[in-house]
Amino acid sequence: MNIPQRLAPKRKNVQDFTLSVVNESNSINESMPSSSSKRQKKVTEKRLRRYRATMTVAIYDRIDRALNQRLYLLAITKSSNESIYREFKVLGQTANVYTVTITHIPSCTCPDYAKGNLCKHIIFILHRVLKVDRNSPLIYQQALLTTELNEIFTKADLQNNDSSVLAEQPIREAYYAKTGDPDVILTSTNVTQKIIAADDECPICFESMINDENNIIFCSTSCGNNMHKNCFEKWRQAKSSINELVTCPLCRIEWKTVIEKNIDPKGYLNLAAYSTTNDYEEEIDDEWMFLNYW
Repeated sequence: MNIPQRLAPKRKNVQDFTLSVVNESNSINESMPSSSSKRQKKVTEKRLRRYRATMTVAIYDRIDRALNQRLYLLAITKSSNESIYREFKVLGQTANVYTVTITHIPSCTCPDYAKGNLCKHIIFILHRVLKVDRNSPLIYQQALLTTELNEIFTKADLQNNDSSVLAEQPIREAYYAKTGDPDVILTSTNVTQKIIAADDECPICFESMINDENNIIFCSTSCGNNMHKNCFEKWRQAKSSINELVTCPLCRIEWKTVIEKNIDPKGYLNLAAYSTTNDYEEEIDDEWMFLNYW
C-alpha cells in the first residue's frame, strides 16, 4: 500500500511540467503577431502627389490643346531595368523637341511643365500614344501608382501603333541624323510616283501630261498621282488666297510644302526646317493663353 504514496509526487511533477509547457506556449503566441494582424499592417503604396478628384478648368484647356494641336511622336525608350519607366520624344506645336517621361511622377522638359503645370505634351502621350481614356482621372494626375503604370503600359503594348501620332518621315529622319537616337521610329512611309499613261490628264487643267516630264510633280504625301507644276502652283495660290488648306486636287490630303525656319534660340532642338507638311507656329506660353482666354 506504500506504492501509491511513492508514485503520487511523480504525477504532480508531470502535471507541473505540462503546465509549464502550456504557459510557455501561450507566452510565445502572445509575443508573435497573428497572420491577421500581419495583413492589417500591410504597407500600401502612397501617391507621391495629392490625388486630384476632379479636373480643373486649366487642365481641361490643356487636354483640349493635346487633342487639337499638332503634336507628334518621334521616339520611345523602354528601360530594360525599370518596367514602369518610359521616355518619349515629342515634336511640339512649334517643332521643338521635348522629352516626356512617364513614371511615378510624369514629367516634361517644356517651359509649361517647368512652371509646375501638367503640360499638354504629357497628356498627349497618355491619351494619344498610351491610349488612356480622355475621361479617366489618370489623365490629370500629377503622380501615378505602380499598379496604374503597369495597367497603362500593359494595355498600350497590346494595341497596334497608331501611325497618325507619328511625326512625318523627313522630320523623324532629321531627328535621327542630328541625335543618333536608336529609339527613333524610322518606319518608311514613302509614296511612289505613279507612271504617266498615254491617256492620263492633269487633274487641274485636264490636258495631257505626255512629253511634259520636266513640268510634272506628284502627290508624295498620299496618292502618288501626277499633275503639272504650273497648274498646281495656281491651285496652291487660289487655296491660300481664301485661307484654305492646300491639298492634293485628287486625294484631298494636305500637300507637302518645304518650310524654312530658324533654329529655336531657347536651346531646344527645333525641326521646323525639315517639315514638309505645315508651317509651325511661334511659341506661345500655354499658361499665358489660358489666363487671357478665361
